Amino acid sequence: MTKAYLDDLNLFSVLKILFRHPSVEKFIILNDLSWRGKIILSILDLIGICMISPTFFYGSIRNNHGESLYMSSRREASLEAFKYSEILMKGLNLNYCGENQLNGINVVKLFIAKRAWDEMEYYIKIFNYIKNKEDVSKNFIVVLRSSNTIKEEFLKSKYSQFEIYFRKNISFKRLNVWTKKIIKFFLGLKIKNKVNLKKHQPTTVLVASHAISLDKNDNPFPNWFKKSLFKNFHIINTSRQKLKTTKKKLFENGITLEENFYNIYSSLNCSRFTLSDSQNIPYVLKHQLNDFFKLACGLKNYLMRIKCDLFLFIDAQDPITDAVQLISKMINVETRCIQHTNMGIRVPLMITSADTFFSFSEKFKNLFHWKNIGPKNFYSLGYIFKNESKIEFQSIKKKLKENGVEKIIVYFDESVQKDKWGCFSQKEILDEIELLAKTVINNENIAILLKPQFVFNTVKNYNSQTINQAFSTQRFFEISRGEYRNDITPWSISKYADYCIGNLIGATAALECALRNKKVILINSKGYIHGHNSIYKKAEVIFPSLEIGLNKIIEGDKKIGDWSSIINELVVENSNIDLSKIDGNLK
Repeated sequence: MTKAYLDDLNLFSVLKILFRHPSVEKFIILNDLSWRGKIILSILDLIGICMISPTFFYGSIRNNHGESLYMSSRREASLEAFKYSEILMKGLNLNYCGENQLNGINVVKLFIAKRAWDEMEYYIKIFNYIKNKEDVSKNFIVVLRSSNTIKEEFLKSKYSQFEIYFRKNISFKRLNVWTKKIIKFFLGLKIKNKVNLKKHQPTTVLVASHAISLDKNDNPFPNWFKKSLFKNFHIINTSRQKLKTTKKKLFENGITLEENFYNIYSSLNCSRFTLSDSQNIPYVLKHQLNDFFKLACGLKNYLMRIKCDLFLFIDAQDPITDAVQLISKMINVETRCIQHTNMGIRVPLMITSADTFFSFSEKFKNLFHWKNIGPKNFYSLGYIFKNESKIEFQSIKKKLKENGVEKIIVYFDESVQKDKWGCFSQKEILDEIELLAKTVINNENIAILLKPQFVFNTVKNYNSQTINQAFSTQRFFEISRGEYRNDITPWSISKYADYCIGNLIGATAALECALRNKKVILINSKGYIHGHNSIYKKAEVIFPSLEIGLNKIIEGDKKIGDWSSIINELVVENSNIDLSKIDGNLK
């Protein structure tokens, strides 16, 4: 039987395949069907065309190594995105005013890898699903939406065992590109606003990636704020992060805010970046690169105007953080990135080519490089964000202990994905929370605090009798504050914990708690092959399920969750490191 896999149900695609391959007897639609798709599927079924829409959750499918396909596909997509950018840029030069920019070519490669990564992961997930379900020695037809950034030849070469077709909508793509291009052109022509800065003072610039506040005891941005350490302080907030103070108070503290993207974007600039040959670059990606170069040119003028000499950021996903790398040396601006994440695989979005990169320790250096792409200098800073969020829980803890509670457990959740291609399903998270609720109900000496990563992932979303019963015991709590990301830090909430529970996939929160000398266990329900598994295996901190981990905690084995033998391998001691290192002279 000949099968055809389609990512989306498209009537023209089905008819085209039937015309070219009359032997096809079954069509398998992989993505969730829209209401329109369900109608089309019913009609095709009625006329005798076999259409199947399989039910699955991608994160629950395992590969031959027992690892979730979600994580193995993400790892593979990251590697392939870098390979693709290298192939696409092979033999090309980047010029600025006619001069070859040797260092800039790696910045462009990284930009392309970041742009291609999301689509690369989309395609790899589909192919890995098919290979997991079928005998790949057979020839299967696969119909996919066309890519904005990845050349068809690259995917067809990588998956030569499949007969691949792409649904093309070139006219719509070009219309979309040119509509955005025209709008950006006219917006970019506007006269740039004057910036209210202290005269003749150099400026430290930050790119906002969290809510903006001056409260050092909170978790918003800049969470390293210390007035005495910074010069004229300038925050670029074109991503419109929430402002938790007033612009007047910011200015009184030597901080200026820039929220208009088109103040740092240049539509017209004679000194343009150009590639020696761009004919091989996909149409949409070519225009994305053109926008990227305009952003770099506009940023160059902007940073010169505000007398910037130091550019800081903590999130390498914003294109501004890559654009600045193209022009920083031209205007003597040093770029520094501080990134505290317990990352287990290399992902393009997290990598930067900044002059200096601050992280936990040298153990993370390899994860933030790919070949010769990455930060120029790597600096081990330990963990410096030891700010205490204001949480009114001390009196509750005292009452719990007085009422016989012996163990307070803090649980850190993972983000829920509602579509079938996610890592953690809503049902999986609900099952875990109900297991925690039952633990509280059945053990009067245990209290549990839930700390969601995002405010919208509240347990209030679940209509669960078990969870409601656990809340009624007065030993089951949810700690959350903010509007999007939970402003309460793992470091702060772990103060009240005897044990903390996190997931190996999002192990940063767990590491923060371990740094507070708390007992922490990691749940690895996805068989995740973490880059630091060899270190974790030296202690009893990883368990294959929440149920097993909870039982170990209840048994009271003192070795469970003890990181004392491994913590120094992951994080350098930073008791003597001053915050001024971020903004000062590293020599």
